[in-house]
Amino acid sequence: MNNFENGDYSNSMLSQKRGRILKKNAQNILDTQYGENTISSNQNISSLNQIDEPLNQNYESNKKNSKKNRQKTEKDIQIYVMEDNQVVDNYQEEQEGYQYFNQQYQTFEENYIKATKNIKLRKYDQAIQQLNDLISVTSDSFQLAKAKTQLGTLFQIIQKDDLAIELYTSSLQDNILNDKTHLNIGILYLQKFLSNRQENNKYVSNALNHLNQSIKLNPRNYEANFNIARAFLEQNNQSQAEVYLNKCIKIDSKNPNAYRVLAGIFHESKKFEKAKEFYISAVKIRAIDTDYYNLGLVCMTMNNFIEAQQFFIKCISINQDYQSAYINLGLIHFMNNEYEEAEKYYLDAISIDENSFEALSNLGNLYFHKKLYEKAEELYIKAKQVDFQLYNSNQNAFLLLNLGRVQFEIQKFDDALKNLMNAFQLDQQLYFSLKIIADIYIIQNQSIKAEVFLEQYLNQESNDHDAYFKLANIQYKTLQYAKANKNLNLCLKLKPNHAKALQMQYELKNVIE
Repeated sequence: MNNFENGDYSNSMLSQKRGRILKKNAQNILDTQYGENTISSNQNISSLNQIDEPLNQNYESNKKNSKKNRQKTEKDIQIYVMEDNQVVDNYQEEQEGYQYFNQQYQTFEENYIKATKNIKLRKYDQAIQQLNDLISVTSDSFQLAKAKTQLGTLFQIIQKDDLAIELYTSSLQDNILNDKTHLNIGILYLQKFLSNRQENNKYVSNALNHLNQSIKLNPRNYEANFNIARAFLEQNNQSQAEVYLNKCIKIDSKNPNAYRVLAGIFHESKKFEKAKEFYISAVKIRAIDTDYYNLGLVCMTMNNFIEAQQFFIKCISINQDYQSAYINLGLIHFMNNEYEEAEKYYLDAISIDENSFEALSNLGNLYFHKKLYEKAEELYIKAKQVDFQLYNSNQNAFLLLNLGRVQFEIQKFDDALKNLMNAFQLDQQLYFSLKIIADIYIIQNQSIKAEVFLEQYLNQESNDHDAYFKLANIQYKTLQYAKANKNLNLCLKLKPNHAKALQMQYELKNVIE
């Protein structure tokens, strides 16, 4: 209060002093223009009696005009002084207003900085209170929007998306146009869509609206264009996604994200050469483990196993815990009959995650191929214990098929039957399991069941001469000679030199005759 009073007093003294100076200057002007001439004229009149009357009249007229001019000038100066005093007063008021505003601004900024520091320190409750206090006391629209935006950011961090959207939207209503605020709202609506796809029309529409507003305010907003591309991808509109991803590349050709997503689009649409091109573009900017892994997958699909192997090795050089890369390296070595190397990579994958379905089942396949059936069964059973919901039915069906095959080899027929039947129920394209089931029933002398499964198998696979022979053999033993003869002919049609089929056909002719 004292400072404010002292400020008033000094300004008042300034005003009075300035007024005296102005008056003194005005008097000097008057003396210069009129005073000396008037005195000189009076002196001349009293001393010169010879001047004619017309001259005297002229003098009196000039004197009156001079007096009037002097009075007018004095009045103008008084007005000027009054106006100057008003200017000084107005200036003083402006200074006082500026000082008040500056004080309010500094107080706001100090508290805003404190709240921001608390956010960085994860003291979220304190930050929320501080920002709410700022919102409740400030009347400046810019400061109000600034505080609301920061509070919205805080709620976004702690994943209270609805509150974040509310605060961001409110900051926009304060007439503060901010492309980043629209961007954040758009991203939040996009996240809400991803977590609740049933509301896709509502959330995606809102997301696209705000993201487009962000671009309207800042056409070179990379993130806005990138997230619009994401929104279109989620709606399976790849062509529109490509448009915005290409815009991203034009805006910032040194950002690898758009290259990665474009590579993924081409990868999924089986345009492998283009996918490889864009993955490599991303790698050149900033390589990450996933880039090399995806390059490896693309090369494997293109049957370029040497290059695929190199990319998988680069992947694990960046991330030694990238389990899928070890599994694919094991698979490449397995296909090249390099079984020791394959086993090494599979075991490395299992050491990262001992419950890895893929690693366990692939190592089981390796042991099955090497006829290490007990080891294979152990791994298949362990893989089977992994939650099947994590994997598709096709993967589970293959696992059960191979487990049944292993158990058939080690004569665990009941277990084999159960797993083989479950495999076929999960994936009826695995009709090979039906033939193995029939083989088990043949071993168990259950001819009728064996016949049923062989016929069911041959309805799916009509080019298996061995199955036709087995079916004919069952029918021959059960005195179904016509059916046996028919299936023997089908067997010999596929393999004319089938010795056992020829022998049975000879015997069958003798029986029929």
